[in-house]
Amino acid sequence: MSFAPDSKTLLTGSFDSTTKLWDTASGQLLRTFPGHGDQVTSVSYAPDGKTVLSSSIDGTIKLWDTASGQLMRTFQDLDGTVWSVSYSPDGKTILIGSGGIAKLWDTASGQLLRTFQGIAQG
Repeated sequence: MSFAPDSKTLLTGSFDSTTKLWDTASGQLLRTFPGHGDQVTSVSYAPDGKTVLSSSIDGTIKLWDTASGQLMRTFQDLDGTVWSVSYSPDGKTILIGSGGIAKLWDTASGQLLRTFQGIAQG
């Protein structure tokens, strides 16, 4: 789960392969982001609140526009199940954790910037 920077919405990942956006005041479901081939393992809000990330057991990360619900980019070639995903504080990069490896990606281009080996699991 991940709160929006303004705390007005909440992002959740689901076993049904979707990511959901909720209104925190009313509890109302605002939007569903479909698209993963297996359960969602982690979600993250961009620091500006305009985009969100979802990662999945299917080995992908999806970048979504929060206003339109449009899929903006799919990050692939991630070495199996992606267990965690996080934006950098400036929103320019994302970090993913997958099977003892962490990878740093450029958010805008989708380019892999760096791989960190030997990350502890658990």
